[in-house]
Amino acid sequence: MPDSRQERDITGQSKGVSGKEPGTSSGSGRKIEKEKWALLGLVFLIAGAAVLGMLTHAESLEVRDAMKDIKIIISEETREFGES
Repeated sequence: MPDSRQERDITGQSKGVSGKEPGTSSGSGRKIEKEKWALLGLVFLIAGAAVLGMLTHAESLEVRDAMKDIKIIISEETREFGES
């Protein structure tokens, strides 16, 4: 015969003998567990790092091209002053 006594947890809330928390049932809806949230956060961090890496790489290419242009301008200026 099943035992119909109620057990109390640390907070004083009653639990059934089966050990389930009150209000939890198989039909109460699906919740994302803590591990799934952590995994989702990790995926977003990785995606953000990839985007940041691509943006940084594109910016460094622009800086490199600008430095080449500056070097060419400086070398042309020094040649003009050297010839005069």
